[in-house]
Amino acid sequence: MNTSIKSGLIFSDDSSTLRDCEHIVISVPTPLTDFKPPFSYVISAAQEIAKMLLKGQIIILESTTYPGTTLEVFIPEIQKISDLKPGEDIFFGYSPERIDPGNKEWNFKNTPKVVRGINNDSL
Repeated sequence: MNTSIKSGLIFSDDSSTLRDCEHIVISVPTPLTDFKPPFSYVISAAQEIAKMLLKGQIIILESTTYPGTTLEVFIPEIQKISDLKPGEDIFFGYSPERIDPGNKEWNFKNTPKVVRGINNDSL
């Protein structure tokens, strides 16, 4: 962690710092209720970052929700506020949260990470 921070990695809950970022990882909870994930956290994050996005940035939604959330919920919320075109001006990806905190065998170091972009330019 110290090496990453020394190389410029920033963790912040201050959305004004987003203008200084090339890559933005959004990690919000999506607890299940009645077998459906509530999207309030995803929507709130999208609305907050949409005000700060700049052309060329890459935004990754990392969550336990289903993969279609990026295209069906996250990006449409951003488009309500931002005129930047997904896949052309700004780029989006999805990376499902796969770490099981209680699993001693599969952890951060040995669990494969899956990443998908909305187009080739987003990868």
